[in-house]
Amino acid sequence: MKSKDETRVDRLFVASVEKAFSVLEAFGTDRRDLGLSDVMERTGMEKSAVQRYIHTLNLLGYLEKDVASRRFSLSMKVLEPANSFLRVDPLVTRATPFIFDLRRKIDGRVGVGCMHGHEALYIIPLQSNKVVFQNAHPGFKVPLYSNTTGRVLLSSLPDEQVRKILKKYDMKKVTPYSKVTIEEVLADVQETRLKGYCITEEELRLGDINLAVPLIDSNGFTHGTVTVMCSTSDFTRQDMAQKVAPIVRDTAREIMLAT
Repeated sequence: MKSKDETRVDRLFVASVEKAFSVLEAFGTDRRDLGLSDVMERTGMEKSAVQRYIHTLNLLGYLEKDVASRRFSLSMKVLEPANSFLRVDPLVTRATPFIFDLRRKIDGRVGVGCMHGHEALYIIPLQSNKVVFQNAHPGFKVPLYSNTTGRVLLSSLPDEQVRKILKKYDMKKVTPYSKVTIEEVLADVQETRLKGYCITEEELRLGDINLAVPLIDSNGFTHGTVTVMCSTSDFTRQDMAQKVAPIVRDTAREIMLAT
């Protein structure tokens, strides 16, 4: 993704398209619908411009309008390009059968995560048969520093680059056990490089213990992670390291060898 400075000198860059997507992206996960003033606040655009973009996106079918409240929300049409991506993406199609098999073996939440800017984005999230997690849907994102998936992805980068990324965050504790200093997270990243996996315990959600391993190709490039999310009532940290890690590693290896 290009920075704003790069786009200013890109003659092929269409600023109006960027603004249209800014309006769509304003409809985040915190609220279902937005009014005109909400979109203005979130995009920093003037009223007339927001009105034009919302009107156009509504006519194209990407936004729905509630006539009574005069508020807008995303329509189901936005799922069409997402579905196209999930249907043809090589990693998704290659990994899906192995991830379903892994869930059967582990009986926990499992998935595949990838780096998306400074966030870990899950392209395959599967619920467990025991616990339903409300955010378990493709596209769910979390900051790279705060979880096993992100720390495994960071482990593919040199320490200096990891530090630069971590300095961009305002790290906040989600639970009493969250690691929120650069040195703590960097230590986990370095340990991940040595062990080939990362374990976090109750850092994002109390009662969870999670493990991730990298998806590495023959050239040493990390494409993503295989992540499992289990319950501390079922697995200890030692269980995760000795029993679960080998199974997840085998799954990652099978995914990368699949054609």
